[in-house]
Amino acid sequence: MSNELKNKIRALTPSQIPNFQDDIDFDEVEAKINEFIQEIAPRLNLQDIKDWRILINILYRVTDEIGVFKRITRYPSDKEFQLSISIPIPNESQAIYGLSKIKNYSLTPLTANFYSLKPNFEKYSTMEEFILKSSAAAISFAFENGVSCNGKKIRFN
Repeated sequence: MSNELKNKIRALTPSQIPNFQDDIDFDEVEAKINEFIQEIAPRLNLQDIKDWRILINILYRVTDEIGVFKRITRYPSDKEFQLSISIPIPNESQAIYGLSKIKNYSLTPLTANFYSLKPNFEKYSTMEEFILKSSAAAISFAFENGVSCNGKKIRFN
């Protein structure tokens, strides 16, 4: 993978859940998500955005579904587009790997500004596996449908 593609598209993985970093290795999960992005990057028409970059912001939160924000955010001063994705973190009654502390937080449902995907918590055996596979599914969904960046639709070739 060329450095040019590595600099063209990447992910960050913040969390709205306090102390969630105590439950999973954020650095490892983020690195694996970025590996997935670099695997798919050659299949995207990233040359159409010239010297701009895409940041995929994958936010862990207490919500009901996986969400892909319908509109990309544009930051002209940084020449960066931001694609926002929301990943729900389950409690222990939703998944065997769920977190009991999630019950202490109120659920924030996705708004109409998101495309939603079902989380299918039962398909996974660990929180890390759920986050990685769900993030990959959301990223793939976004680029299968395409995201508009400066009037150009970035999608899989």
